[in-house]
Amino acid sequence: MPRNKLTAPFRAINLILYVIAMIMIIAVAAFSIWSAFMTLYESIHNVTESSIIEALSSIFIVLISIEIIEMFMDYVEKEVIAVNKVLQIVLTALSRELLIATTQFTMMPTPTEVDVWKEVVIIVGVAVVAGAYALLKSRTDG
Repeated sequence: MPRNKLTAPFRAINLILYVIAMIMIIAVAAFSIWSAFMTLYESIHNVTESSIIEALSSIFIVLISIEIIEMFMDYVEKEVIAVNKVLQIVLTALSRELLIATTQFTMMPTPTEVDVWKEVVIIVGVAVVAGAYALLKSRTDG
């Protein structure tokens, strides 16, 4: 039996699962947009750092959703997952986490050692992913 006939059903299942995941990601993005608008609307008369961070957090989720959808479109067109797209998504997600963690950290009366290490791990994660992305970009552009 030829290899294409063996893999065809798995490719179809893979594509169906991707489409289901994309529908869910679009729903998450829609809820995040709604959340950002509601946060901004509710804080119109009393803008706080917390409300701004909450709105930015929701916007970051929308950006991550957009990047995942772009990665899916590339996968459907080229049948290859672009590593640079994955790194962009991870970098955006880590940046969101850093924004939230830093805000929480600065609002704590007395941060614990665990809180400090969480910040350090996120910063190191951002540096490693950014370095990997820059290395990959320099190899593919040059």
